[in-house]
Order: sequence, then structure tokens, then C-alpha cells
Amino acid sequence: MSAEQYLWESIVFPDRFKAVEDGQMPNGYDAILSNRELKDLVAYLSSLGSSPNFRNVIGLADAPQTRQATDGLTLKLTNIENGRQLFTETFQCQSCHGWGEHFAGQDLAAPSLNGVGLMGRDWLTTSIRDPSKQIAKKYRSVQCLTEDGDTHVGRLLSQDDARIELLSQDASGKYHIRKLKRDELVEIRDGSEVLIRDTSPMPAWTSQQMSDSQLDDIVSFLLTLRD
Repeated sequence: MSAEQYLWESIVFPDRFKAVEDGQMPNGYDAILSNRELKDLVAYLSSLGSSPNFRNVIGLADAPQTRQATDGLTLKLTNIENGRQLFTETFQCQSCHGWGEHFAGQDLAAPSLNGVGLMGRDWLTTSIRDPSKQIAKKYRSVQCLTEDGDTHVGRLLSQDDARIELLSQDASGKYHIRKLKRDELVEIRDGSEVLIRDTSPMPAWTSQQMSDSQLDDIVSFLLTLRD
């Protein structure tokens, strides 16, 4: 497989190539970009650090027309508006997730939603119903236990030989940065004072808590966040 073919397939079929660490290439760019734009993009990426083989670029196949140009074709304005209200007011999702113009701390507690609409309806639905299925590495929760028996849970912000910094949420929902001294922590597992948790800090919204119709409208709203 040529470098140009690899780049093309990575854009058109991102599920074929997945990194071991966190991060995921969203699906749908082949439906947003024309075949000419896809080839131009491959040519540009091929030029980063080497000289592209333009013969290979020209010879790339056209992307299969299997997706709609945008999920917005199937969305209704009433569903989007209701989804936005459910997201921001009913379920208070914006207390953790931000979107729009970037500002400092926008993605401190949870990932920014800018561009999340490119991930597609199925991915968004699963992320809400089962957020622990795939957790970005930087947003995994960790657990620490102090010598006095207190357990601290939060997002790991930084650590060194002397201390650990966690972003923790109190009972009222407010976030605080908690600094823990390593010499005050006890071993939890395998010689480590820091236990990485497998569950997402985001709650899994069951159908009893969030109906399927409510979920559909929230996803319809999220699909509009494509920038």
C-alpha cells in the first residue's frame, strides 16, 4: 500500500486504522469533501516531510457514496431546538461540556463538543448511553487513598515525585483542584498510589432516566456542532 493510499483510506475508512492510545478520527469526511478535495488533502498531507507521488494521488479511487452529505438532511428544527433545551436545561450537560468559541478551561472537566457532530449519530448515542465504552486517556478518573483513610477521586491533572494534582467535583457539582502529597498516600495496587478507574466520570444515561425520544433529540442537536 502506498503512502497516498494509506492516507486516503485513513480519511475515508478511519475505523481501519486505530491508534493504541486515545483519540479517534471521526467518520464522514468522505461525505463532506468532494473527491477532488479528498485528493487535494492527501496531496498536502503527503508533502509534509516528503515529496508526494502525484501519480498515486491522481490514481486514487473515488470515495464510495455510502453516506449522506450531512446528517442534517434528516433533522428537523423542532428536534434540534428541543434537544438543545434538554441538553442545556433538563440534563445540565453544559455544566461539564462546552462548545462554541474556545475559552480557557473550556475542556478542563470534559471534552469540548466542537466538531462532535462529525462523529455520527451511532457514536453519539453510544457515548451517552455507555460513556465508559471509550474514555479519552486524559479524561480518565483516578483514585488515591491517603494515610488517614480518605479516598480522593478525580481527573489526573499532573503528577511528579512529590505531589499529585486532581480535578475533583464536590457534592454541589463545583470543581476544585486538589493537591495531594505523595508521602501521604498509601499503595492501592501493584505498588502504585494512583488507581486508574475503568468507569467514565460521565453518568450513563439509561432509558429510565432519559427516554429514547429525548436522546434522539439531544443527538440531533449535537449533530449540528460540526465546526
